[in-house]
Amino acid sequence: MIVPRQIIPWSAQEDDQLRAVHGTMTIRQVAEVVGRSPGAVRARITVLGIAKKEAWSAEEEATLREAYDKAGPDGVVNLAAVAQAIGRLKSNVCRKARLMGLQTNPRRKMVEERKDKRAFKGDAEALAAFHRRPKWQDKPHPRGMAGKSHSQATKASLAVSSASWWASLSDDEKAAHTLNSMKANVAKNGRIAVQSSRGSWKADWREIGGKRVFFRSRWEANYARYLEWLRCHGQIAYWEHEPETFWFENIKRGVRSYLPDFLVTEPDGAKAYHEVKGWMDSRSKTTISRFKKYYPQHKLIVIDAVAYRAIKRKVAGMIEGWEQ
Repeated sequence: MIVPRQIIPWSAQEDDQLRAVHGTMTIRQVAEVVGRSPGAVRARITVLGIAKKEAWSAEEEATLREAYDKAGPDGVVNLAAVAQAIGRLKSNVCRKARLMGLQTNPRRKMVEERKDKRAFKGDAEALAAFHRRPKWQDKPHPRGMAGKSHSQATKASLAVSSASWWASLSDDEKAAHTLNSMKANVAKNGRIAVQSSRGSWKADWREIGGKRVFFRSRWEANYARYLEWLRCHGQIAYWEHEPETFWFENIKRGVRSYLPDFLVTEPDGAKAYHEVKGWMDSRSKTTISRFKKYYPQHKLIVIDAVAYRAIKRKVAGMIEGWEQ
């Protein structure tokens, strides 16, 4: 029998301590300070939505510049001391010094010829070098785990630990974690759910108006052809497919985001979002209702089955590639 490990909830004091030291030391060092594992620290940072300290103030830049001005005859700067003084990681201080054009350590050899030889003479040469690089599949695993996987017992143990950790979170923490995961998927893949090359309703890639776009239905693709036809005839200025995801930050359950199908710009510069919706189910109704509630400044036009068929009767015969 697998006994789940006990999950100790984070206290308010631990959260305050995590916020105070985050960004000033590595995750492993933070874990030692708060008495948690590095994995637990990373998970808690995600739940709390703590952002790293990035923007440099004028006082911090002046402190760094002063440290270089006061460097001794050998020109060596104690960047670790500077990092500790301003509450930043040494690696961040080093990077900032390079961006500010401050003198680097003179004892570090800079071989210009070697740097020139590594420079590529164009995109084609860089691409060829990229394809010549060793593939990860051809390299031995540093711990000898290549080709291996977790046993069923390990998978079951991980599942129990994961379930225990999830159960230890409050409703607000679960909602925040889910929302952060959704935003991460959008940032990485352009959408919450990773798209496949095939799907229901004739989902596939099409090239329309010089744009190669993944459309999730024939109706959506045909509407894009209609918008391109309007653009070519000067009736609209521009159209974009799935340009922006809107988040419902205050919603904890159910529909928490909305990705409109199209953004259409009129010749006078006015903008409106267009949604092609042949079947209005309860989830779609909720999504549109929440968008109108939380983003009233944006105009939304819903192209339902009646409106789509009216467009089809009007222009389908004049538009090349219209899918029946």
